[in-house]
Amino acid sequence: MTKTLVAHKPYSIEEYLEQEDASTEKHFFFNGNIGPISGASFMHNTIAVNIMTALKIILKTKEQRYYVSNSDTKIRIESFNHFVYPDAVVVSTKPAYY
Repeated sequence: MTKTLVAHKPYSIEEYLEQEDASTEKHFFFNGNIGPISGASFMHNTIAVNIMTALKIILKTKEQRYYVSNSDTKIRIESFNHFVYPDAVVVSTKPAYY
């Protein structure tokens, strides 16, 4: 069996966000390309939780308020035209939503 590769046009951010909102799975967006994000192992998730816990403990001692969130938080890296779901997110100011 022969597979034919079909080139696709780059997706816009709006198309990505529309598809992501309708999806039951997470996807990354990188410069017009969309791809699935695989699930993590139990050990990976344990490490991520430990990192988030340590961050919360350390940041609790600071005068400025910080928020720590998990991999359900999608962030945009504007300079790279990229959307990702990092394992841990620290926010020190009011979030700006796209």
